[in-house]
Amino acid sequence: MKLSRAGTYRVGELIQGAGRTQAAGLGSVVLNRINRVAGTQTRDAPTTAGGARASEAVTQTGPVWAGGESVAELIDEGLDLLADGAYLDAYYVFEEAYDYAISDYDYAMASFYYGYAASLVGRGGQALDLLRSADPLPGSSVYEQHLLALGQLLVESFSFHDAIDRLRPLAESTTVAPEDRQSAELLIGVAYDGLGAEALARSFLLRARERVPGTPAANAASIMLGAGE
Repeated sequence: MKLSRAGTYRVGELIQGAGRTQAAGLGSVVLNRINRVAGTQTRDAPTTAGGARASEAVTQTGPVWAGGESVAELIDEGLDLLADGAYLDAYYVFEEAYDYAISDYDYAMASFYYGYAASLVGRGGQALDLLRSADPLPGSSVYEQHLLALGQLLVESFSFHDAIDRLRPLAESTTVAPEDRQSAELLIGVAYDGLGAEALARSFLLRARERVPGTPAANAASIMLGAGE
């Protein structure tokens, strides 16, 4: 069996080809997983900026200086903005959280969300730098999503070997969520395809297709594998 198309694929294009929504710079494979994490975060009561909710005070033209919030509170504000689809507003709030982060934990969390938001507003180079700048913290609520977002950006920047090295532990783990493992398998398959390693690409794409049938990742793997097995 040969892959349905030769050459390098953008995961976002594969998802789009499967009829799924594509976020700017990141395909739905990663976006769906990150949105799920964001939706389950424990939220504090909305903080204020000059007497108004941050989501009301933010404009699309400049940063937000909410003033007085902790890094965790700023991240909560950013998550609310992401949920509302206000990606640029969220980007500036996460930027502030990143600037204020001191502890390793706060730095890792702020780097992830700032990098993720950067990808959503079309700043892929900055997103890659941010996600590379802080090692994902095992056991944190965004550990798998950090690896997946970084892996996808590495694939899309043709850093295939680096992407495989970063994602392989996730793809081989038996303790992570099946959809996270599936996303890692898909991205590794895309990376091997980009390297011209057809047998390895096929192996990981088959794993991704069968891991959780019917998901965006499974559909994307099917597109690459083609119908004529």
